Amino acid sequence: MTVMETSARTGYNVKMLFQTMARRICESPVEMDTPLSESVLLTAEEVPMEQNDCVC
Repeated sequence: MTVMETSARTGYNVKMLFQTMARRICESPVEMDTPLSESVLLTAEEVPMEQNDCVC
């Protein structure tokens, strides 16, 4: 089971995942790959979130 599959089933895990990803993107934007960023954005659209505090 992948991290994305696990997160998709639990809102809390999804929120924590997005916060972690957003933190990584903010701290090291040069190291982030475009496909990874796109996959995070696509997942964010698929999973309804009450708080969009992951936007830097």
